[in-house]
Amino acid sequence: MEAIESEQPSWTFSFSAVPFLRLLDHICCLLNSSYCTSSPRSLSGGSDATIPCWRPRVILNNPECPDSLVVFQQWGIPFLRFGSDDAQYQHNQPPSPSRTQLIISYSLDWVVTLVLVAAFFALNKVDGFKREFSLSDTTIQYPFTEHERVPDKALYFIAIVAPLVLQWVINVLTIRTWWDAHSSALGVILSLAISGSVTQFVRITVGRPRPDFIVRCNPAPGTVDPPLGHSSASICNQSDISILREGFRSFPSGHASLSFAGLGFLSLYVAGKMHLFDGRGHTLKVWIALAPVSGAALVTISRSMDYRHHWEDLLVGAILGVSTACLAYRQYYPPLNSEFSHRPYPPRSRRADDVLPVHANRPPFAGGIYSGVDIGEDVELNATVRKGLVDRDTSAR
Repeated sequence: MEAIESEQPSWTFSFSAVPFLRLLDHICCLLNSSYCTSSPRSLSGGSDATIPCWRPRVILNNPECPDSLVVFQQWGIPFLRFGSDDAQYQHNQPPSPSRTQLIISYSLDWVVTLVLVAAFFALNKVDGFKREFSLSDTTIQYPFTEHERVPDKALYFIAIVAPLVLQWVINVLTIRTWWDAHSSALGVILSLAISGSVTQFVRITVGRPRPDFIVRCNPAPGTVDPPLGHSSASICNQSDISILREGFRSFPSGHASLSFAGLGFLSLYVAGKMHLFDGRGHTLKVWIALAPVSGAALVTISRSMDYRHHWEDLLVGAILGVSTACLAYRQYYPPLNSEFSHRPYPPRSRRADDVLPVHANRPPFAGGIYSGVDIGEDVELNATVRKGLVDRDTSAR
């Protein structure tokens, strides 16, 4: 075999399927008498054991055999083709886009995300609607908690910093690609931005009083509701405007929505890396994947313990956070039951699309494992290798 390498990127990973592919090449040669014998040289060991995954490159080829198996790699995915025209193929393909070009191709995503983040902080300054209330309503007569169990700074660390750091650590320990680090960071920030901005918008438009609203309002002793209707914020004697303004922002819970948006995305990210739905039913994987959302649930429960929210506020906030986490995750990652759930979708750059995927030429033999592959069909080898097997995914163009 002959290994052909191009420029080395900063991120690489070990391709453990090379021995299997080399054996597959020998089998293909044996299935047809016109095949020549492949060279027995091994690609394992040394620098050949680590295969760059940034640019397309041939990693397995026998140039002396015109119909031998050719395997090359792009975006960490090994692709399969037959024939020795790989040199001409690579020569005719445009160069792979740089990291800067790929980041620019996602600039609109970042702009939208940052606009939503700005909207979150801007809406927090809006006075908002103040719903009328009854002084005899016992659901808003709970005590005011001075020291919250999860203050805002702790929430930002739990929902934002922790997922970003843990996803980066998981990336380093698993596939080690900067593209996965970019996709996971963009995804979790998008999830938080959507959840936070929607939460703020609903809170200032609904204006539901918190369970501790009467204490926040601080009405004069002996104040009662008018004979017809309810009381308004005009009866409040609270000197701190921010405390009174926050008293009308019970629905939905911001702590619940943000914690589930950030930690919920982290749970999906971990589940994808472990191939949670691989059909093997490992209970430990479930517990590991549920650990982040369990933390989000504890943050949500603490808001009820501090008398900051009604149970409906917490439920809707949690649903909103989970929904945005799922939406943001599926923007950049395949479903959890996919064989490729451990890595993000390929970049949407046009240059990258030009070289993905590769068309497989029909092999010259009538029988064999690839006899059903028509010219123009895509043959992709799964990058996830388990128990020495490489799964094939074929799809008609």
